[in-house]
Amino acid sequence: MRQSNRRPGGALSRRLEAESDIRKLRDFSRRGVHPTATVRRTMSDRDDDPTTEELKIEQGQRETASHQAANLADTDEEEKAHARRAEKSAYLREKLEERERAERRAEDQQ
Repeated sequence: MRQSNRRPGGALSRRLEAESDIRKLRDFSRRGVHPTATVRRTMSDRDDDPTTEELKIEQGQRETASHQAANLADTDEEEKAHARRAEKSAYLREKLEERERAERRAEDQQ
């Protein structure tokens, strides 16, 4: 496994958790099981209508997980794929922040 100096210091438990998640995903992949169906619920799986804040938090968690996975990637291709996912999550989180500000402005005007 490749070491990276980009990993934040003092985050050993999060690193170990991310490594465990990556091992689970690789195991699912080897068995031909789509991991997102069993590991995590997606936004479209929700029965309720999530708030903008909940969506923003979820995107932040996905961004963090993707950064951690990129740091732990075995190949450059994996690292780049995880980095792209982190960028997409960051973009979506920023858009949700914009939506949240717009919702607050609309409430203030009422």
